[in-house]
Amino acid sequence: MDKRTNEKLDQIVNKALALSKFKGEFDARKMLINAGVPTEIIMRVLSYPRKIRSSDWN
Repeated sequence: MDKRTNEKLDQIVNKALALSKFKGEFDARKMLINAGVPTEIIMRVLSYPRKIRSSDWN
């Protein structure tokens, strides 16, 4: 996958990936929802962590 062109969304998703790993998916999902990330993106990022962009935090 290509790097996200929306830098703010990229930062939010990367923070959520780190949060998911260290504090759990619930907290990551809550943060993404509060940031206004579309549901489709939240589901994809948290449900399929092996399919993240190579530029994403892992």
